[in-house]
Amino acid sequence: MTTTKTMPTTNVTEEERQKRVNLARALYLTEQGTALPNAPEDRKAAFQAVKKDMMKKAIHLERRLDKVGYKIVPVE
Repeated sequence: MTTTKTMPTTNVTEEERQKRVNLARALYLTEQGTALPNAPEDRKAAFQAVKKDMMKKAIHLERRLDKVGYKIVPVE
């Protein structure tokens, strides 16, 4: 019998969720480098295809940074 891991459900504010999405997008753009599609619609579709994995990486990075004493704060 195999079990699948799922992300724990937590109550996250809209601001926190948006911060994670932005961090996920930044990680994605960094990983892709110059291999991104030219058309904006294609870029959006490519990100949507990997968004779940990028969100996991963003949450992991955010928690890791928090453990070592750093916080990601959006510029206003």
